[in-house]
Amino acid sequence: MPKKSFIKELLKRRIPQIIGSYIIAGTSLVLFIDWLATRYDFPQYYVTLALFGIISIIPSVIILAYFHGAPGKDQWTIIEKIGIPANILFIATMLFIGIKYDYWKIEKVNLNAKPTNYLIHISSLKQAADIYEKSKFYKAVIKGRKLKLLNRTFLDSIRKNLRVQLMSEYYNSNKEFTIPTSVQDIEYLKDYNITIADFGDGSLIAIDSIYHRFNLPDKIFTINLFRLIDSLSADRKDNYVYSLVVNCALPNTDCWSDHGETDFVDVENQLLTDIRDYINKNKSVGEVVKIKDDIISVKLTNLYIKEDMILSASTIYDFTYGNGAEIGQIDCQDGIDYYESLGNSDNDLLIEELQNKSKLFRVYANDTIGTAILSTAPFHYTLQVIEVIDSIAITKRVNIKKPFVKVRIGDKVLVD
Repeated sequence: MPKKSFIKELLKRRIPQIIGSYIIAGTSLVLFIDWLATRYDFPQYYVTLALFGIISIIPSVIILAYFHGAPGKDQWTIIEKIGIPANILFIATMLFIGIKYDYWKIEKVNLNAKPTNYLIHISSLKQAADIYEKSKFYKAVIKGRKLKLLNRTFLDSIRKNLRVQLMSEYYNSNKEFTIPTSVQDIEYLKDYNITIADFGDGSLIAIDSIYHRFNLPDKIFTINLFRLIDSLSADRKDNYVYSLVVNCALPNTDCWSDHGETDFVDVENQLLTDIRDYINKNKSVGEVVKIKDDIISVKLTNLYIKEDMILSASTIYDFTYGNGAEIGQIDCQDGIDYYESLGNSDNDLLIEELQNKSKLFRVYANDTIGTAILSTAPFHYTLQVIEVIDSIAITKRVNIKKPFVKVRIGDKVLVD
């Protein structure tokens, strides 16, 4: 009988009806906020905050329903006077702690996302050495010295050690690494070695061939590595030089990047450091949405960006829907005009590089390549975060060393 009396009392006080109505209203509110966040690109953590608030206030709803659900006027009890303020204080404390330590800004992690597969090939070939020795850019870098090929034993050691270190460092990430070491793979890659002479050639047969032989990698890193002849360091150790050519958005064959280092002694450490930097730096955090003088607003996709952080931004040359080729040629000419106006012969290599990239843009302007090159040196600039308001970072352009580089709506912003 007491059980029936308790149920009757709950019904009399209309607690089931009140709690049910509250749950329906709360669910509708969360769904509406989720729709707003999706439709208008509001921060996703607004949904989390709404859900937390609706669930955490339930004790107060139950107290109010129990003491005031029945028809008629009721007096406030000691339980209400203590319980409801305590509940509100708890919610306020949790909100403060969550905002202070960014507990609410939890990014979604797709555990089923396809891993990024990196194919890294390290070679030292005679035909590649000839190309780099004759390259105007590398000729100036290596200062007229000859390049000596490295033997198979040395290269195999570098390949195996680099693979172990990368796998260990990125074991808990969504990244996979393939570094060919078998005799068959190395012999095969001799016929498809990629150098700076191939840079920008989207029709290169080698890319397609390598792509299909090695299980469709997302990125191909080709490292041409040599010892510098007659270049002993102060402690009588050999010095080395390498060129890294990256095909960065496969199966799209028109996204390229390159990097090089010279006069280093520790080959393994140098390669690991540069590959790690290349992998880690490509963390997009948003794009430019508003420009007013040197104040630039960035729409964030990563809500962990903080005040005073330094970000790197770069122009996107869109060849799919936009006039990326024309903009690229204009930017290159602006850079050429700037360096020529300085009247310094030290800038001749930079001018030549821009002239070559302008030619590349002209090729893209005449071809239907159906892709977008995200960025290319030297069209990068640096931003410092002034303030973060919800999902918008207010930034200022700093360290302006290349005044010819323009800021545009849609520029990609990365963690520097």
